[in-house]
Amino acid sequence: MNYIDIGEQHKLLLDFSDYLKTTMRLKLEEFLQGKITFYEFPSKQLFNIWGLNIGDNWKRSVYITDINKAILVPKIKIDEECSLVLGIQIEKESFTTRNNVLEQLSKAIAYTLSEAFRKGCRYSLPLVGDNLIKLFMSYYLAKGNYNWSLIYHAIDYFISLRTTSFEGSNFSTGMILSKSGHDYAKGISIKRPGNLFALSRSFKESLLSNKIDRRIWYLVDGFHSYYLTDQYLKLRDVYITHNINENSIYSDYVKSYTMFDTLMGSDILFRIESAKELSIITSESIIFRYHENHWMYRDLNSIANLINKYSGMDENTIKHLTYCIMTCSKNNISSIICIPKSNDEIEHSPILLNKQRQTSTIININDENYVPLVMRYLSSDGATIIDTKGNILYQGCFVNLNKNDQKGLHGTGETAANLLSQLGTVFKISQDGTIKMFMNEKENCIML
Repeated sequence: MNYIDIGEQHKLLLDFSDYLKTTMRLKLEEFLQGKITFYEFPSKQLFNIWGLNIGDNWKRSVYITDINKAILVPKIKIDEECSLVLGIQIEKESFTTRNNVLEQLSKAIAYTLSEAFRKGCRYSLPLVGDNLIKLFMSYYLAKGNYNWSLIYHAIDYFISLRTTSFEGSNFSTGMILSKSGHDYAKGISIKRPGNLFALSRSFKESLLSNKIDRRIWYLVDGFHSYYLTDQYLKLRDVYITHNINENSIYSDYVKSYTMFDTLMGSDILFRIESAKELSIITSESIIFRYHENHWMYRDLNSIANLINKYSGMDENTIKHLTYCIMTCSKNNISSIICIPKSNDEIEHSPILLNKQRQTSTIININDENYVPLVMRYLSSDGATIIDTKGNILYQGCFVNLNKNDQKGLHGTGETAANLLSQLGTVFKISQDGTIKMFMNEKENCIML
């Protein structure tokens, strides 16, 4: 097999650049919440920049260049004797440590671009949009345990199910796909707390039929009850979790939301929370989120680790802050949260135009009794100031935007968050669910 840089094939490079490159870059950046850079002459460019000699092992498709950057080198098959090589740099803090994610992404890109060149780039724009993302998810979720095409089908099935209503209202529902369904039976495994009930014949259904029976799906809620499905996408059982009130989801959002004590190995959770929200969750706490008609990749463990790294909070407070941030993101709540390095800096900071507190007693985010009030604070106008112990020092704070000296166009919220980062770590949650973390005004923000 001959491997040739895509840049050496002028006509194919031109077609790629004219028809596919921009859409593919934007789609990957939207999905990964990171920055994408293409290298059309990877053999030369990657050696000159990073010292990578990709010719030493053409089978290798992923290179980790540093903690925040990875290079994908997909091989685009042109014919039986020739493949084109493209370099794709992904820049995203804490993302590149998961080689298995990156390898499947490179594989999906290679297949997609091979098909695009075979059909003609001008006819292949849909391939590099959501089709590419769903193909990648199918490869990754299947990874030797399932047929990837069945996973692809299940994703499409749940996209359709997401907008299904019962008696005029949308509803939540859920399904666990597992090769080890018998492990969910009571007494088989103490690590899967719940009961398993076999479905009667009239309720058994195969997702392969493409028929959506809303009456059946309405009967499980996707939080405390789920359908258990085998690797052939056939509904077999109902799984009901135990002790749903014993441990509040607030106590450890990541473990509760991702069913840390239940999902194991190759298990996959499909959960619909509303007509806007579809999540696909793995046992590694990786989430593929379909929201506002686009996909987003999230590694909840990495997010919690980043909060731990920059906030200076203890483990318990980090759990509760993570819950607040993710709840805002899921529910389209715009919010700015600032964790100052020092409380003294807040008192005399010229950045803040006002500081207000609703009650004389300080509210702490670690107290579950105040969850509704805390969420109201976070969703109100202005920034919320929380110290490293979880105390809400002030809410509804407005920032003096005249102190901004950054060049370029930025929204009001992003400008305010960037200015506040002079005081400490700032989290900005947008109404579209995007989460950005600012460490200080000199650094670029991190997309979570």
